[in-house]
Amino acid sequence: MNKLREVYVELDPIRGLHAMYSEPLEREKAECGCLCLAALASNSYDYFVAPQKVESRLESGQWNQLRGILSWAAPTQEMLQAAFFLLSVRSIGKYRTVTRQLPEAHQRPEAALLYILDHFPNVVPTVHSLSETAKSLVTNVLQLQQDFILPQMLQGENVPANLAQLQCFVQDKGEETLKFYVVFLLGFLSALQGGQGSSFMTAANAKNIILGLSTVQQLLSKDPRLLYWMYIYQRGLQLRQPASSSEDLALLRLACLCRVSDARSFEELSRDWAELTAHDQDVLTQHFLASGIQSAAIVFEFLPLCLERAKRNRHVSVPCLLEVLVVLVEAVFAVRANEPTAGVIITVDLSNLAAFILMVQNRFVFQTCLSRSKLIAQHASQKHDQGKRDVWFRLDLTEDNWNRVNERQHDVALLASTVRDILHRQQSTKQKAFDTVSV
Repeated sequence: MNKLREVYVELDPIRGLHAMYSEPLEREKAECGCLCLAALASNSYDYFVAPQKVESRLESGQWNQLRGILSWAAPTQEMLQAAFFLLSVRSIGKYRTVTRQLPEAHQRPEAALLYILDHFPNVVPTVHSLSETAKSLVTNVLQLQQDFILPQMLQGENVPANLAQLQCFVQDKGEETLKFYVVFLLGFLSALQGGQGSSFMTAANAKNIILGLSTVQQLLSKDPRLLYWMYIYQRGLQLRQPASSSEDLALLRLACLCRVSDARSFEELSRDWAELTAHDQDVLTQHFLASGIQSAAIVFEFLPLCLERAKRNRHVSVPCLLEVLVVLVEAVFAVRANEPTAGVIITVDLSNLAAFILMVQNRFVFQTCLSRSKLIAQHASQKHDQGKRDVWFRLDLTEDNWNRVNERQHDVALLASTVRDILHRQQSTKQKAFDTVSV
């Protein structure tokens, strides 16, 4: 550990980068990522799984699969040095104390770190010890992650077009960039919970990670749309839910977004889905199946967090959030009604909604929150492909919503919400009865 801190001075617990911004947890994750990657490279299984419980421990077969993925990447000493550097400094792009000092177009995490490396390299002094090849690998992966982030694919958050963008980028930069990205990911994903050894890479979590990394390995030889949906299909097989229709695939993608990990949770989600009207199901099916290649697709950032919090908040619930999502999908496309649709990815930041879901105490206030919200266009960061037509929005719930966040469930609101739910169920029942008669 001391040697690591000597080489990567950003990790120094007193004078390092993370200490300067009072982020000890991020420093811990960075160190954990470096040491877990070193454990994989040196076949130190016992160190890697030390913090894991016996009943959920990473299996030896999975360890061998992870090692096999690392062997495929064939990391050189130079590549490992670059990976340790990126693991050590990547989180600076998330520190608001830092990013708010940068131009607006460079305030997203990867863009922020790229800007710092270009304009203020002394902030991350270890960069000066990297070779030009290592610096190029770091820069390429930061550019790559502006279009594609593997953890988003693992939970169904992004779309096939993001995988297609990754494919184009790798074809332009070379397979070495893809292999370096995989090396970095092995360290990064192992360290998501910090600590000594990998607390996160348990048997259950490794199953999806290995599937995702195996998907990326095939990137240069297969159609990205096929790869994306094969990943979703394989997730269904893990849940013993083989997809046989487009709606099945849409529901499986929703299951990924909801972080469903077992058959019982999938059955619960299926019941939530059944509560929706036929119209809502159609809108969401089209949304979850949109590729972003032939037609526009919306990527809702932080949607998994919204779904997780909706499930825990009895005033919201997953079906209620999905109904709000339908309105939001339609609103986004209404805003873009006169714009080109082919090959467009529309990213909407839902972090504000996730915070609201955590706190709201009135179902009717939540059901109507979009009527008091604004879609605010954001500046896209400068990317390697200036011809891209990606669109960025942030959903702002405005002061009108936050003023009502603590409003209790009084009789009038409860009545309004109940009537709304009854009408919704009646509409759903009539539509399903009509569909049955039609068949």
